Amino acid sequence: GQDRHCRQVGNRQSTIASPDGNPGDADVEPFLDDNEDIAPKIMDRLRGIMANQDTKCCLKLELAAVIDVGKHFVTATYDLEGDSGLSLSCYQRMQAVCNACKVDIAQMHFSNLHAVASHTAALHPEMTAAWAEDYGRQAVRGAVHWFLQKFNVQFYTTMRAFKVACLMCPATVQTLGATPADVEQLRAFPFLDSDGVINNLAEELPLYLATAEGTRFAEGDLKALSDQKVKWWRDHASALPHWSQAVKMVLLVQPSSAAAERVFSLLNAAFGDQQEHALRDYLECTVMLQYNSPRE
Repeated sequence: GQDRHCRQVGNRQSTIASPDGNPGDADVEPFLDDNEDIAPKIMDRLRGIMANQDTKCCLKLELAAVIDVGKHFVTATYDLEGDSGLSLSCYQRMQAVCNACKVDIAQMHFSNLHAVASHTAALHPEMTAAWAEDYGRQAVRGAVHWFLQKFNVQFYTTMRAFKVACLMCPATVQTLGATPADVEQLRAFPFLDSDGVINNLAEELPLYLATAEGTRFAEGDLKALSDQKVKWWRDHASALPHWSQAVKMVLLVQPSSAAAERVFSLLNAAFGDQQEHALRDYLECTVMLQYNSPRE
């Protein structure tokens, strides 16, 4: 379907590619020549796209649109692959990505796509910038729809748990005006799905709200914000024993496996084949020292 559309571009718009040799793709062909052994079929396909001026133009517009939409996902991924108490902030970060994607594709801000479309139209008066920009927007429409389906349908239960975890943020709980009925929603976490645990949290809720009143956290990146929340709970653990115990368990729920994978990487780097029979306490101590050592 995409090939047919690009051919239609050629039929409708004549030759779209830059006749003056746009320097933006000057390094593509040398890259293809230097990496012939990498994914030969994909390389052949890419050569075919680059050899045809119409498909090359379509590719540039599509890549520009992907960069504009993808920045929301890339920054969120970096934020949520950290080691801090991200479970208390995960929902807001993911909701920000969802909100960006919920905007009508025609109203979304595409700065890179706008620049590429304007540049192309300036070189080719027979092609309008509006048409080129709309082409790029339509190219990513399916991907945006796919994410929203994942977020709102397939991962609904998981995101519901992280949404409930917002109750454990002392700044957010005031805005929410949490009630015992809200505390019931913490059963989304299996390890909190106990009448005894929920009753204790509900009984301690008024004290939690009173203690959290007026709490504000300094602006910063997600890790810094998460660290402030963890410190708040550390400072108030004795005053709120039931809530602080529940928070400790929820903090162990990470939104990604990146932190655990880093531990395995440290383990593999620290122990070779000749240390396969090292004792468990030695392994644990070594990995903990490396993982928890201050990072420069």
